[in-house]
Amino acid sequence: MEEIANQLALLSVKGIGPIQCRKLIKDFETLNQLFSAKKIDFYNKYKDRGNKIHERILQAKKAINSSKELIAFCHLNAISITPYSSKSYPTELKKCVDAPQILFSSGSKTWNNSPALSIVGTRKCTNYGIEAVNNICKNLSKHNITIVSGLANGIDYYAHHFALENKLTTNAVLGHGLNHIYPKYHLGIAEKIKKNGCLISEFNPSEKPTKYTFPKRNRIIAGISTATLIVETPYKGGAMITARMANDYNKDVFSIPGNIKSKQSQGCHQLIKNNQAHLISCAEDIINLMGLEPKPIERKKFRAKNELNDLHRKIIKKVENFPSMTTDELSMVLEISIQDLQIQLTKMELNGDIKLLFGKKIKILI
Repeated sequence: MEEIANQLALLSVKGIGPIQCRKLIKDFETLNQLFSAKKIDFYNKYKDRGNKIHERILQAKKAINSSKELIAFCHLNAISITPYSSKSYPTELKKCVDAPQILFSSGSKTWNNSPALSIVGTRKCTNYGIEAVNNICKNLSKHNITIVSGLANGIDYYAHHFALENKLTTNAVLGHGLNHIYPKYHLGIAEKIKKNGCLISEFNPSEKPTKYTFPKRNRIIAGISTATLIVETPYKGGAMITARMANDYNKDVFSIPGNIKSKQSQGCHQLIKNNQAHLISCAEDIINLMGLEPKPIERKKFRAKNELNDLHRKIIKKVENFPSMTTDELSMVLEISIQDLQIQLTKMELNGDIKLLFGKKIKILI
């Protein structure tokens, strides 16, 4: 708790961002040594800049009690605090030089469970863009992937909506603190996201949305994901900022082409034309480019062998002793017709006891 409180206090000082925070900690080896350093220590390390840095550390020390109160508030409101040094910090985001020093989250921290695709675009999306997001989420539903977006109007909203509809994990990166949902009428979908994934923010829970906080959060959307998909955006849309940041992070950027006369697709076309994004026409393109693996098949809960009837136990025992035995050979050994055996094998497969393989072979599952 003390280390997180010190980090929050440090970040509360104007002029100290995540990059500066990590550099100071590295220069003094630990946070405790940074906070206990004397004025001369700062001068020795930074010369004339040392006095200004020392003043900022003094400001941070005064903010420690407020930071402890913030930690207590987060605990009471089920808000997780994940520092950059934590093993549970998002792996992809940690690769980015300007990654947040602290992440606040609400819901299930699923960000390291699967590859993530950010889907972003214009707030003024068309039916074409909505249909594209719907089709992509529907066709990605059989694969192990998380959908990330920013909970804004338009493409962001539909990315979360169709991810939830297709039982895909989805995370929302907010441009404000977790105490606020913007726009307010997205409160319902925000609650659904928390049950399926999580809401993420680098801002203190009480921080309100401003025109400056949303562009800042775009780097997290780009950084926390393996790749970013731009669905619809004009030349100067916010999604173009996210695409540029993803390119800067050496992450794959995908773009869906649209009508050449559509303003909403101008940015997408520019990205493709400038070789800043892969042209995407279907979910299969994303699956191939990201190398996505299918979700494991959910099987019925296996039964214990003592729950089987006598004939089924005999079948299990024979196949365990002779794994290469075919159904024809099994029919002869058990002295029952192939038709009757097939009926029993089908029942066993439906119960999750066995799996019938190519070449009349049988795989035991219990």
